[in-house]
Amino acid sequence: MEYSKPYSSDWPRPGLEGWGDRLVLAPVTIVVFHNEVRIEDFQYDRDSETYFYPCPCRVNFCIAKEDLEKGEDVAACLSCSLIIKVINDKDQFTCGETVPAPSINRELVKC
Repeated sequence: MEYSKPYSSDWPRPGLEGWGDRLVLAPVTIVVFHNEVRIEDFQYDRDSETYFYPCPCRVNFCIAKEDLEKGEDVAACLSCSLIIKVINDKDQFTCGETVPAPSINRELVKC
């Protein structure tokens, strides 16, 4: 089976040197969110430290507080393949760690 070239032989193809006529494409991941939901609309379970939101399949989307502290913003359903984007204030879910400010100890040194 022969394939026709989608380009002319004199057309420059930067980045394809050494690959001949093969075109190499990088894999692409597409994420489609079912919805975007504010964290205030989730129910919080203190025992498991997990946030829950109802899914149309009658189970729940969930995201752990630990994941929110790590910067995650995707809640997955426990039953089906739907996912939602969690809208929250990133500062609300910091681990409580305080990083000391660098000391400003500037001394003039005569050279």
